[in-house]
Formats: sequence, structure tokens, C-alpha cells
Amino acid sequence: KYIFIFDSSNDPFYCSHPNEMLACLPLTIIRDMMQENFEEKITAINCGSAQHVFQNNGEVYVIISSDENETEIFLRRQSQVIFELLNLFNGPSYLPKDNKIKEKQRKLFPLLIDTYFHLCQQKQGFLVDATEKLVLNEDITLQIQQSLYEVAKRIPEATQIFVFVRTKLTASFSKSKSTDLSPSQILLCNIIVQGKFNPKIVQTKKLDIPIADYTDHEAVLQEIANKKKDLSLGKDDSIKIATNTNLNLNLNEIQQTN
Repeated sequence: KYIFIFDSSNDPFYCSHPNEMLACLPLTIIRDMMQENFEEKITAINCGSAQHVFQNNGEVYVIISSDENETEIFLRRQSQVIFELLNLFNGPSYLPKDNKIKEKQRKLFPLLIDTYFHLCQQKQGFLVDATEKLVLNEDITLQIQQSLYEVAKRIPEATQIFVFVRTKLTASFSKSKSTDLSPSQILLCNIIVQGKFNPKIVQTKKLDIPIADYTDHEAVLQEIANKKKDLSLGKDDSIKIATNTNLNLNLNEIQQTN
């Protein structure tokens, strides 16, 4: 499975494919060709066992290519989570404008996305966008809640605090008048925590594409060039010889007539 994130100018922000431009350009060319020539917006393409799902918000595009027999709906939900992560960091523009911030996020997002896809394969909660809770006994729960209250007093700008045991939500604390987070937003927080402290990096091998080597063919190419030259010279010489022969024959005829 490969993920591509790029803007309207086809500048890749994130790509899990080892040869990002080689893989990204054909997909974007197909998208642009269909849009310009047929006014059709591509949402998905099936190529044998591989499925490519396209999704865009504004000028930002996400393509997920998978041959893992996953449904288009599932892949589209995963691309939506990627957009939600981008929105959480950068707002409705999805991609940062500042180059320094963009370079930092290019290092961070591979950890977040790889961790998210790994959790989808390993944890049912991430697969169905649900928040799993770890139920503890009442005494431990009260102690955790009291600790969160003390932490909240020391951090005035914090409005909500969550405690996770691995991927399970253990406790939370919300200040008064704070907006409750939806399960989807808690899921994003969980992804960020896991990507920061327990990242799962997908290793991809660099593909070495051989470059054509014509050094062994130089002698052959030179021989072909020489043959072409000889042939052109031979043709001209034959014309000259034929012309001279005709002239000699005409002179002999004239002399015999005289």
C-alpha cells in the first residue's frame, strides 16, 4: 500500500513510495487528462488487483494505492483521516505555507501515517474508528482523576487532558465550558500520541532503476554511420561512372560516324 499527498502543482508533500515522482506523475497525469478532456473527476481506478483511490480538499490531493483487497469505502475513510490530521496541524489550508514548517512536518507525517495504518491492521478500534476504554477499579480511577485535576491547574491553557494506556483511553479531564471532543477527534489524538512515542515505521526498499548504458554500442553505431557514408559515396560515384560511360559511348559513336 502506498500513500501520496501533493498539491495542485503536483509537488509531493508526502509519499511512501520509494520512487515518488515515478509513481506519482502517471496518476496525476491520468487525473488531469480526464478532467481537462472529458470533464470527469476520477474517484477511483482499478488496475488488476491494485486499487487507486483519489480524494481532494481544495488544492490538496491524497491518493491511496493498495493491492490488499481493501474496499474503496475503507480506503476513502483512511484518506479522510489523513485530511483530518493535516487539518489539525495546518487548518483548512491542509498544507503549511512556511517552508521550514513544511520540512518539519515532512519528517513527522510519515510516523503518523505509518503508525495509523499499522494500528488499523492490529487494533479493531482503529479499524472501525472507535475509542477503546480501559476500565479500572474505582479507587485507581479517582486517583487518576485527582492527578489530572492537579496537572490542569498547573497548565492554565489546557482545556482537556487524556490518559492512554497504549491505545486504550483510561481517563480524561475537561475544564468547564470546554467543548467535548468527538470519538473521531480522540482517535486523532491517539494517533498523534502513538506516532510520537511509539511509532511504527514501514520500511520500503529503494528501487534502483537501471539507466541505459550505450558505451558498448559506440563501435556499432560508428560502423553504421560509416556504412551510411560509404553508401552515399557509392551512389554518387555510380552516377559519375554512368555519366562518364555515356559520354565515352557518345564520343565513339560520333567518331565512327565521321
